[in-house]
Order: sequence, then C-alpha cells, then structure tokens
Amino acid sequence: MKKISKFIKLLVILLIILCIILAVILIIKNNLLNNDTISDETGREWKRKEVYADPTITSGNAIALKWDEKSITQKFSTVEYMGNIYDTSRNVKTSSDKIGKELGKATLTGNDTYTDTNYTANATLYELKNFPTECIIVVQFEGDTDYYIYANSYYKPETLGDFMDDLHLKDIVDFGTVYYNYTYIDSSGERQFAEVEFYNIDDELILQMLFDDRSLENIYNDNGRYTGDYFTQSVSISVNIPMLGVENISVSLTDKGYLITNILETGKGFYIGEDKVQGFIDYISNNYEGYRIVYVDENGNEITDEEEENIEGGTIMVTQNTANGSVSQEVDMNEISSGVNLTSIYNSR
Repeated sequence: MKKISKFIKLLVILLIILCIILAVILIIKNNLLNNDTISDETGREWKRKEVYADPTITSGNAIALKWDEKSITQKFSTVEYMGNIYDTSRNVKTSSDKIGKELGKATLTGNDTYTDTNYTANATLYELKNFPTECIIVVQFEGDTDYYIYANSYYKPETLGDFMDDLHLKDIVDFGTVYYNYTYIDSSGERQFAEVEFYNIDDELILQMLFDDRSLENIYNDNGRYTGDYFTQSVSISVNIPMLGVENISVSLTDKGYLITNILETGKGFYIGEDKVQGFIDYISNNYEGYRIVYVDENGNEITDEEEENIEGGTIMVTQNTANGSVSQEVDMNEISSGVNLTSIYNSR
C-alpha cells in the first residue's frame, strides 16, 4: 500500500510539473504572438514580416551579355508581321503540336553592342493554335527545329472580354501574392504608409471578383490618371504566365476604381468601380491572413522614416524570402518616399 501511495504522490507531482510547463509554454507563445503582430490607428491587426534592407548598397550598371553568350531570341528579339512588332527575350519554346498555319517568312536583325555589328537571321512565322495573331505568333529560325513564342506588346483589346478571350487568361495566368498598400494618420498626426501581403488567394476567386464584367471598355492611355489626388490605398496582384515565360508582372487596383495591368508589357485599363475594389480589399482582409512588411537593418532593427530620408536619392538592397530561397534587389529610395509598394517593385524586376 505504501508503494502505491508513494507512486500516486509521485504521479501527482509529475502532473503538477507538467501543468506548470504547459502554462509557461502558453504564456511564452502568447507573448510571441503578441510581439509578432502589428496594429495601427485603422483598428486592423496584421502579422509582422521582416524584410532586410541594406541602405549602404549603391547602385551599379548591369553588364550586357556578349553576342556569343546570348540565346537566339536574345540576339534577335523582335520581328515585324502585318505592321505589328512582336518581341521576346525569354527564350520560351512551344511544341510542334501547338503550331498552326504558316504565316510567311521574315528576316530578323540583331546588334552586337560590343562591336556595333549588325546581324540578320532568316525565319518562318506561324500561328499559335487558338491564339489570334494580333497577340502572339511563333518563330522558327532557319536551321533550327525549335519554335519560339513572340508576343505583340502593343496589342490593345477593346473590352475586358476580348482581353480574356484572346489570351485565354483563365487558362494561362497564375496569380501570386496580393499586395495591399494604404496610408493612415497615426496618434502623432503623421501620415504613415503600410504594406501588407496576402498569400494563396484562389485564382478563380480573383477572376470572379475582378474580371466578371466582360463588357468593360479598355480605357487605358499613357497619360491617364487612375489614382486619387492623394494616395490612400491600392492593390497589386503578382501575375505569372508560364506559357509566355512571364513572371512577376501585375494586375493593380487603384483607389479610383480602376483595374490596370501590364500583361503583354503595355498597359491595359478598365474601370471596375470603387465599390468593387473596396469589396475585394474587404474580402481578402476578412478571410485571409495579412502580413505587414517591416524593413529592418542587418541587426534586425526597424528602419525608420528618418533613416530613409537620410538616404535621399540612393538605393537600398531589399532581400525577399521566396520559395526558391533569398533573393536581393536594389530599390531606389525615391520609390519608397513616394509611397510605392516596394515588394511589387522588387517583384517586377
């Protein structure tokens, strides 16, 4: 009996110790969670995400590839067909079963910047099945068995429906991170800029909420103004198009209710309405976890507005953690001071 009694006492002590340990763990976890979130005067709370920015890096010039280091499409990156200029620099190939009818022959030109020597290459042009030639054609160089995709950067659809149908957007576009930017007045009366990221937003949801009105006219022009007089909020959605070898371009929503995109390089714009933009912001904010970006130095200290102003006209090195590891990119400090989404700038480069 005494052995059983001692065993019970030992068991009780162990249980008490276990409970204390669990309580300590919960307290620590709770504190960590509290320290890992950011709230502001708007009443919203976000997860904290630190991004390393090195203010000591100065900008430099990119080194151009030598002629024999370039791929065939880098050497001959543009071709003219039916008055349109098609281009590529991504060496994107397609298979022979996706080739349509032959469109004709062409001679492409390229320049070796090191020797200022011009070169030419003969090629055959083809349709890409199910895509209008106003958007995309295929180039096969003489003596080569591969087929390369070239896109018309100046393609201008009349409506959102035309844009979606001509490019088969539902089939070829992969949406990535959603970046939400907004400004607010803090307790000191100063205007602050916030940058929040959302991940794993369903592609179909984005298409349903933003691309549903196919009748919208393409109103974009280079001199148009699509944001308010003073920046309040905007959304930028990262876009990848594997078929075209395109990565980290964007679909943007402005505070004046416009959807703007640089798919196929040049701008396309559609007025979807301020209510629809706000509805999308509200939906992702309420249904997905947002991560607010905080820029820190090498010691993990947050970079203040004053420190940013001291680097006027310079650049910082922004390091992003991606699925493929850490990648760094120089960003102009003027882009920070103007309240632009640094992460979307970074991704577009």
